[in-house]
Amino acid sequence: CAAAIAAVTPASAQFLADRKVWLLQTEHTTYAMGVNSRGELQHLYWGARLWRADDLPNAVPVRDISSFDPSATRTPEEYPAWGGARFYEPALKITRADGDRDVVLHYVSQREQPDGVDIELKDIDDDIFVTLRYRVFQKEDIVSRQSVIENRSKQRV
Repeated sequence: CAAAIAAVTPASAQFLADRKVWLLQTEHTTYAMGVNSRGELQHLYWGARLWRADDLPNAVPVRDISSFDPSATRTPEEYPAWGGARFYEPALKITRADGDRDVVLHYVSQREQPDGVDIELKDIDDDIFVTLRYRVFQKEDIVSRQSVIENRSKQRV
């Protein structure tokens, strides 16, 4: 019986290349994110397990409503940084040696792992990289995320 259950259980992490969407799943939970048209990694879903990928929305930036309610503030980024027209508490805030504090992260690449996926983001102006390491612990019904921040620029931050 255990072999039959394992055979029908989907992989912990799936990448839907045609939609640029990642699904991280345990027996009871689905966590999903995708890359939108601006190159931002956007949070899509976290909750009870979804059995069909078609139940997920695509990653689409929220449109601007007004000059004081811009799309960048309203689009649910997976790992928002302090920069651009974002008026909320970020996951990452830096100050460069020249005083510049603007960081806008865009998707660069992914690396599949046996128990999850690593997604690399990069600042649009500088060689500041963030690797988000997602791991799925099936037995414990846990999806974890760890961030690794690297300054590959020549400037001190």
